[in-house]
Amino acid sequence: MKIFKDYKWGCDLLGVLLFALLMLPNIVYWCIPDFTGLDGNKILSAVGYVFQALGIAATVALLHKERKPFSFFSLTGLLTWLFLLLYYIAWIFYFCNFYNIAVVLFLTVAPCVSLLAFQAERKNFPAMVPTGVFAILHLVSVLLVWL
Repeated sequence: MKIFKDYKWGCDLLGVLLFALLMLPNIVYWCIPDFTGLDGNKILSAVGYVFQALGIAATVALLHKERKPFSFFSLTGLLTWLFLLLYYIAWIFYFCNFYNIAVVLFLTVAPCVSLLAFQAERKNFPAMVPTGVFAILHLVSVLLVWL
């Protein structure tokens, strides 16, 4: 396909690190049984997780042939780490039992924006499609529960 002609298969270690950092609070959440569930609509969530897996796989394995080293000081580089930080702050609020729609929205939107910004920085545009679909489905799923 023409879409993939500028890409090669490999492993983006920074992508793996970002994914691990995004998943760490989720693993803690799954290990603590006393917290209120954040699960939204089960069907939308399931479909969303398929797209999340596709986006993560493409982020880690699909590399643009002309990519440059990751720039922490570009707009997309700053957005990547800023939204990762906001995501962790939202989890801290949640784990301290202070959660409302704003905290839940940050838990929903921040990791998606962080990952999309990373993908944009790495010129990994095919990976942005499933990540964007996941972001929309994840947001709709959570909003159906909270509104």
